[in-house]
Amino acid sequence: MPASEAFRLNIKTLVLLLFCGLLSSLHSVRAETPAHESCISTVEQSEADSGKSPQSGKDSFERSYAVAECLRKAAAQAGTEWLNTGQLLKKSSEEAENGHRDVAFELVNKARFQAETALQQADYEARAWQRRVIRTKETAR
Repeated sequence: MPASEAFRLNIKTLVLLLFCGLLSSLHSVRAETPAHESCISTVEQSEADSGKSPQSGKDSFERSYAVAECLRKAAAQAGTEWLNTGQLLKKSSEEAENGHRDVAFELVNKARFQAETALQQADYEARAWQRRVIRTKETAR
């Protein structure tokens, strides 16, 4: 499945991204945030401990799912988790169990994208107040 299909943006997502001012920062779909790096290293450590190969078919879905779930939890902790991210992950797990691997990967990739975007939103909101502060001549120095 081409990457462009895996990360299709719907109109609601684009409106939200435009509203939050994040569209310009999405030149790369995968945002390398501290939470993102932490999730990747956690999953890699878990794989190393269990001796799993990240390249085999089932393990690669499990890896994608584990990273998306970790990112979802980080977004929830930041207070910016999207409403249906958890539902997407649950549905992807069900589809994988039923043997619908392509649908499962599409859903888990969509959930991961939502979680990454939610973390970008949290980062944006953490810094946005600085642009809204009214500056006087004394504070501009």
